[in-house]
Amino acid sequence: MAKIDSTYAGGGGLAMGIHDYRLAIAAWNDQPAKDIRFKATDAHEALVIAHREANERMADLWRDDRLICRIAETSDCVWLVMPAGSA
Repeated sequence: MAKIDSTYAGGGGLAMGIHDYRLAIAAWNDQPAKDIRFKATDAHEALVIAHREANERMADLWRDDRLICRIAETSDCVWLVMPAGSA
């Protein structure tokens, strides 16, 4: 299981390919912007964490200092995953 703030995820250690992720969440209404750093074994696990932490806000997901995608939830509660560099 993944945990926020530098706790390794998945229980498999480095053999499973742990990566550093950063979620840069945009400010929205009365919620300030926030930056969350965590470790995850793969993009799927990172996206699950991003979905939970973004809480209906747009966010950029980074892996090992490289922007990999932007996520956003539509008014219909559909999550969009856009390639890096999307507006």
